[in-house]
Amino acid sequence: MELKEVVEWVDARLNALDLSDTRAEKKARAPSAIQNMRKTLRNGYGSLPKVGTLRALAKVLGDPPPGLFEPLAPLGAKPVSESSDDAVARLLEQQRFYREKEQEFKALADAIDVSLAILERKKTG
Repeated sequence: MELKEVVEWVDARLNALDLSDTRAEKKARAPSAIQNMRKTLRNGYGSLPKVGTLRALAKVLGDPPPGLFEPLAPLGAKPVSESSDDAVARLLEQQRFYREKEQEFKALADAIDVSLAILERKKTG
């Protein structure tokens, strides 16, 4: 789903419920969420709303469109369905990368622990 489609849904639901952006944001406990989406769409760049924000807005606005909670496409791009093989492969690649980083940081933390222990012994001994 594209941001433009999300904003169109928001507008339609706001009109149907006779709510302002600010009132809907307050009810959803998502300050400036709708305003930020409009700003991102208007400027052609900016942050996209998180799924949690969209879920909160959907509770307030109701009648969420299909695909609302799937990842939003970057501006001007097509979304990749969560269930597609490409998306799964990309997630597995990211998971592998971060697992390697996790191991590197663990090794670094262990080295720092050893260094701190040596310095403490020198300080007290």
